[in-house]
Amino acid sequence: PCPIGISSIAKEDGSQDDVAFDEEGNLLPNFNVFGLEMNAMPNPFSGETNIVVSASGNEDVQVNIFDMTGRIVKEIKAVTNQKFVVGAELENGVYIINATNQAGDKSVFRLIKQ
Repeated sequence: PCPIGISSIAKEDGSQDDVAFDEEGNLLPNFNVFGLEMNAMPNPFSGETNIVVSASGNEDVQVNIFDMTGRIVKEIKAVTNQKFVVGAELENGVYIINATNQAGDKSVFRLIKQ
């Protein structure tokens, strides 16, 4: 099973490709993802969570974590298809996490620390 909760990627033609991970949990870029996709496992979490920003190739992304007042609480420079860990520095609560690449593609979702 996939450690970040996805087992296939929908392709533009409506078919699906299985995804693959290396022994460290990094997404192997052997399929085509359109734009960016971001997943966290576990979510909700209590200590730390593993996050992967998926794309068709490896590229730099800016990841910002916002609290519910809109304040940036963490800024991360990451590379797509590689996992990174967050959470120890966050208080319990609901956060919005936003990843953006240089082309302006974005992925946004809710992160919950309890």
